[in-house]
Amino acid sequence: MNELIKKLSNFKGIGFIILALVAGFILLLWPNGEKTTGSTVVVADSDQFITAAEKQAEVLICKIEGVKSCDVMISISDGYSYLYASNQRVKTDGENKDVEKEVVIVTSDGKQSPIVICEYTPKISGIAVVYNGDNNAADRIKVLLATLFQLPNEYIYVTN
Repeated sequence: MNELIKKLSNFKGIGFIILALVAGFILLLWPNGEKTTGSTVVVADSDQFITAAEKQAEVLICKIEGVKSCDVMISISDGYSYLYASNQRVKTDGENKDVEKEVVIVTSDGKQSPIVICEYTPKISGIAVVYNGDNNAADRIKVLLATLFQLPNEYIYVTN
């Protein structure tokens, strides 16, 4: 192994080869503007988000003992929001500070788009459930929804 390292260190172009390998590796990791979905669900707008959340909640509620069927309605207070990458410049003039922010734009396949650091889903503001079944199931439904959507009980209404 030491002989191989000595032979490579005597080679005059080894620095350029290592630099080229590092640059190639960085280019492989560089984002190209395409979004990969993997195992995550990509939702295009707030209405689709609500519909998907309502259907998932209905499926779970119907699995609770004593619930025969149910309808779920979810309301939101905000839609999707995004945090974009930006460059900041601070200009100091005596005691005054002025901060300039510029959103970072990348070009891919001739299209310009900002770099999204984080996507925030719509904020759920309330849930209403009407179900058919055992009267004692209401408490279990409320606990399920409070846990699932991380909402306080006062934002969840369940009736038989």
